[in-house]
Amino acid sequence: MGKNYDFLKRTDLSVNDDFLKPDLTEVEKELNEAFEEKERREQEAIQRDIERTEYARQTAENTSYLPAMLWAVREGNEINREVLDLHKEMLNVLTAESKKEAESMVTEIANKAKNTNDSINTAISLYKHGNSLIQFMSNAGLFG
Repeated sequence: MGKNYDFLKRTDLSVNDDFLKPDLTEVEKELNEAFEEKERREQEAIQRDIERTEYARQTAENTSYLPAMLWAVREGNEINREVLDLHKEMLNVLTAESKKEAESMVTEIANKAKNTNDSINTAISLYKHGNSLIQFMSNAGLFG
C-alpha cells in the first residue's frame, strides 16, 4: 500500500509547477487584444468627431447663401404680386366704351409698371396684354 501513496510524500513539485503557473502568454494576448479593441474604438470615435465637425463646417458653408436666396424669393414674390395686380387691372380695358378709351387705359396701366421693380419687362408685358384685349374687343365688335 505504501507504494501507491509515494507521490504524496514528494517534496519536489516541479511537475505540478507548470500546471499551477497560469499561461501568461495567453493572458497577455487577451489583454493586448482588449487594449487594441479599446484603441480601435477610441480612434473610430475620434474619426467620427472629425467627420461630424467637417460635415457641420460644410453645411454652414453650403447654407450661407440662404438668407440672400430667401430675400430674392421674397423680392420675386413681391414683383410677381405687383405684376399680377397690374394684369388684373388691365382687364378693366374690357369695360372701355371706345377704342380710344381702351388705349388710354392700357397706356395708363402700363405706365404704372414704371414703379415696379421689373418695370421694362412688366411694361412690355402689359402693353401686349392690353393690345390683345383691344384686338379682341375690336374683332368682337364691342366698341361703339
